[in-house]
Amino acid sequence: MIIAFFLSLMQLIPNAQLQDLNPGYLIITHDTGNCKLSLCSFGHIGYTGSNQAQGEGFKYPKTSVSHLFFGGLAIGNSKEYVADAFFGLQSVDSRDFRIIDSLYRFSRLGLQEYKMAINDGNHPTPKNLRIEQYSLAIPDPRYDDGVIIEYAITNEGAAPIGDLYVGIFLDWDLGTANTNRAGTDTIRRATWMRQAATDNPTVGTKILYPYSWANLFCTDHDIYVYPVQGMHDTTKYKIMSGAIRKYASDRNYDWSTCNSVGPFLLNPGERVVCAFAILGGTSLANFQANCDSLQSFYDNNVGISAAPKKNLPFLRLSPNPFNKKATITLSLPQKEFFSLSLYDITGRLLTNLYRGKGDSYTGEIKRPQSSGIYFLRLEGQETKKTWKVIVTE
Repeated sequence: MIIAFFLSLMQLIPNAQLQDLNPGYLIITHDTGNCKLSLCSFGHIGYTGSNQAQGEGFKYPKTSVSHLFFGGLAIGNSKEYVADAFFGLQSVDSRDFRIIDSLYRFSRLGLQEYKMAINDGNHPTPKNLRIEQYSLAIPDPRYDDGVIIEYAITNEGAAPIGDLYVGIFLDWDLGTANTNRAGTDTIRRATWMRQAATDNPTVGTKILYPYSWANLFCTDHDIYVYPVQGMHDTTKYKIMSGAIRKYASDRNYDWSTCNSVGPFLLNPGERVVCAFAILGGTSLANFQANCDSLQSFYDNNVGISAAPKKNLPFLRLSPNPFNKKATITLSLPQKEFFSLSLYDITGRLLTNLYRGKGDSYTGEIKRPQSSGIYFLRLEGQETKKTWKVIVTE
C-alpha cells in the first residue's frame, strides 16, 4: 500500500527532486558519455514503469529520442519463481523487488557511478536473494557509447538455490516499432536492434560477465507479449533458461530482446556476479566494436570483483586521440598467428598493419585521410579484440 502510494506520488515529482529516499534517488540518468540511460531503484531500466512517467529511456546519441520503451532485471529458477521488473500481465508491470538502499553516488573509479541494493521481498514466494547493482558511464570517447551494469547476487536464505538464471529484458522501439529488426551475436554474447531501413543507430545489450550465455533471445511480440498484454513468468523463465530460442527476427515488426546467464547454484551465504552493457553504435559494425571496447574496459577496470581474470591481449596506442601518427604496442597472452588491421566506422578495411606469428607487435599507424573514429582489430587463432582509435583535425 505504501509502495503504491509512493509510486503514484513520484509521477508528480521532477527527476531532480527525487532524492533523499533511503538514502538516495528513485531514478538516475547516466549521461556523461555519448548516450543516456535511466536506471530505477526497483530494478526497472529506462523508466520507472512502462507508462514512462519518469526517466529518459536509452538515447543514442544522447541528443536523440529514446530508443527504449521499457526494460528490467529478471532472476528465476522455475516457472513458479521469476522475480523481475519487466512487463507483468494485463498491462501491469512486475515489481517483485523491494528497495534496501535506493540509488546513490559511489566512487570506485572516479567516474559517473551509482550503487543500490534490492531483494526479492515483493515476490509471493521470496528466496531471500539480495541484489546489489553497480553502474557506471565513462566519459572517455573510447568507451562512452554505453553504460555498464554489474549485479552481485547473494543468497541470504538458509537453503541452497539451484538452476538460477539472471537476465536483462529490454523492449526496444526504434522509430516506428513495427519496422524493427533484431539479431544476436553469439561470439560477443550480444543482442541488437535496428530499423529495417537503416542500421544507424543499432542498439542493444551485451553480456560482459560471465564469459558465457544461457540465451540470446529476440522476442516476437505477436507471440509472447500482445496475447497477454505483457509477459507471463513462465515465458520469462523459458526465455532465460534457453528452453525457447530465437536468434533473429524473421520480419519487420515489434521486437524485444533478452540476454541471460546461468544456471548458478547459490548455497547459503554465497554470491554470484554478472555484468551487462547497454550500448549503441552508428552501424552494426560500430555497435560490435563498441561491444569489444566496453568488454575491454570491464575486464581491465571492473571485472576483478567478478572473478580472477584470464590473460587478455593488451594494446597501447600513444597518443590516442592522435593527429598525424601514433605508436602501437601490442602484447598477446601466448604466441599465435594473428593479424592487426585498421577499419573505418562503417566496418570497411583500410589497411593491414601486421600479419604473422608471435606474441607481440610494435609499429606505427599513420593518420587516415579524414578525422573521426576508427578501429584496430586483432584477429588471432585464439585471441580476438577491437580497440577504438580517434583521429583529430
